[in-house]
Amino acid sequence: MKIEYLKLYWCKIRVYDDRGRAYGIKECKIWDDLQFNLISKYRWYFDYRAALLKVQYPKCEVEIKTGSKEPNKKTVQDFLKDKITGKKRMITKLSNEIKFHKNWLIANNIFGIDGDDGRLEKAKIKLQKYIQELQELETTI
Repeated sequence: MKIEYLKLYWCKIRVYDDRGRAYGIKECKIWDDLQFNLISKYRWYFDYRAALLKVQYPKCEVEIKTGSKEPNKKTVQDFLKDKITGKKRMITKLSNEIKFHKNWLIANNIFGIDGDDGRLEKAKIKLQKYIQELQELETTI
């Protein structure tokens, strides 16, 4: 299972000494473990903070860096738990719909369950697919 979109992002703003990078860093602001939508949504804020630091230290060099890192274990586990919950929800929903459709066919159709137009078989196939995906997800945890 690919979880590329779970990557975490960071942003650093560094203010280097007015004599140059070799003399060290005067100030450093770090935002860590942000999702992609937050880093792109609040890019203006990071630029604003860099501009404030540039005003505070006019002779110094201000540098903004952003990057990504692999998701931590907690993020991956939360993602997998959400996927498992969704699969269980869909299994319950499909099972209830199959029962309701069977009862409706028995009560309202002349031919009973044999008069189905194929929707019942498609729903059963989809239910088996969800059960198989749930088992695969539970083995990965």
